[in-house]
Amino acid sequence: MPGSEFSPVQKRVLQLALGAPAPNRLELSRIMGLSPQTLTRAVRPLIEDGILSERAIHNGRPGQPVRELAYREGRLAVLGLVLTQERISVTAEDLAGTQYFRKQVTGAVGTPARALPIASDLIAECRSALPGHSDLLGLGVAAQGFFLERGRRIVARGDPAGWLEVDLQARLRAMADLPIALQNDARAIAAGLVRMPVGRTYSHYFCLFLSTGVGGALVVDGQIHDGPHGNAGEIGALLPESRARPTISNFLAASELGAIEEWAGFEALPGERRTRLEAWCAEAGAQLSAPLQAVLALLDVEAVAVFSQIPREVVERICRGIRLLPIGADFAGIPKTVLNQPEFVVYDDTSLERGACAVARSHFFSGD
Repeated sequence: MPGSEFSPVQKRVLQLALGAPAPNRLELSRIMGLSPQTLTRAVRPLIEDGILSERAIHNGRPGQPVRELAYREGRLAVLGLVLTQERISVTAEDLAGTQYFRKQVTGAVGTPARALPIASDLIAECRSALPGHSDLLGLGVAAQGFFLERGRRIVARGDPAGWLEVDLQARLRAMADLPIALQNDARAIAAGLVRMPVGRTYSHYFCLFLSTGVGGALVVDGQIHDGPHGNAGEIGALLPESRARPTISNFLAASELGAIEEWAGFEALPGERRTRLEAWCAEAGAQLSAPLQAVLALLDVEAVAVFSQIPREVVERICRGIRLLPIGADFAGIPKTVLNQPEFVVYDDTSLERGACAVARSHFFSGD
């Protein structure tokens, strides 16, 4: 049952069936505001195609048993493609989030001439590794760069002129023969937040991605805000190029390490190196202060979620150096304790793969 053949009602039923506990038909009718007959017409094909299972629950009361619906894991899947300057990867995930396949190629892969043939080969290999009964719903893409045309054309540092000539959405659709949903890396990670505590706790938050560059994404009412061109949240454009810019390369230079894997904690650093790194963290926090103050003042977010491969304790030290004034802090006589200060939530999980799959999953359910 290809993704385009699901009705909006069937997609909503699937969303609810993926939750816990599994809903029954009466609950679905109530939640969705549908008559039992309309719901039955939507659910029957999903059961017949083996996408949903149904079992009778006897609750000891007179009358017909309650019929509980549950998603059959492995029946529907999405693909996630990651395109960065250093690596290309393809992942397959069940609609419920179980990972079936992941493979990557690393190296100098930042040009379209190098990246697209590798992506084609990985997608073909991934499809052949899926269970035979799995139907693919779409391909989500997490790509480094910024959009010239929302969801279609990007410019990336590896080969700006080369990527400018590529209609990436069209190329990938021809390659995969699937619906394509394209986001940049920061917004793809934000899409993966849905299954994390911050995504379940807050509805309005900003995602800050510290990697080879600095990226951002804005979530409003639980939905990623793209903007008309797909570049909303590009906070890196507000940061000057300097040694204090909080990127992986600048962290390695400040800590005098050759690779992140060499990190053993602040306590393991000799005195002067530790002092220099602590000073760098303070400078990085100070550099982030003005852009994040603008985010807070203009967008009134509840939290800032920070993602990075930079060690967590370093990122936390950077966050302690960020100075934000809550809205209303300039009013005399108002205790600061009653003002709304956003919470910083640090994650050392920067899975672009999960984010790319989340982009595909979101595109299937929303149709955007």
